[in-house]
Amino acid sequence: MTNPFSELAEQLIAISIRLETIESKIKLEKRWLSTSELSEYIPYSKETINKKVQDETFICGVHFYQQAKIRMFDKLKIDEWIISNKLTTSQELLKQEILNKATQ
Repeated sequence: MTNPFSELAEQLIAISIRLETIESKIKLEKRWLSTSELSEYIPYSKETINKKVQDETFICGVHFYQQAKIRMFDKLKIDEWIISNKLTTSQELLKQEILNKATQ
């Protein structure tokens, strides 16, 4: 007959190892993104991101912080912005661009 406590101990060890793995992955995730990194994270070009900064869609002190020429975006605030605003996909952007050119 197997000891149920030894099985339980083995399961707890396995859970502990998995938890440590998850915690280490969470710690490695970057919170602050450059414009280039943000353009890889969301489907917007660097130029579009810069336009969103200029037209104050992305607000300094909320979505990003800037000191001199260094601008860093807060990934958590960008995630909130994405959730609260429908983010346009690359295909939708291409369709809009084609329609704009056709109507000009």
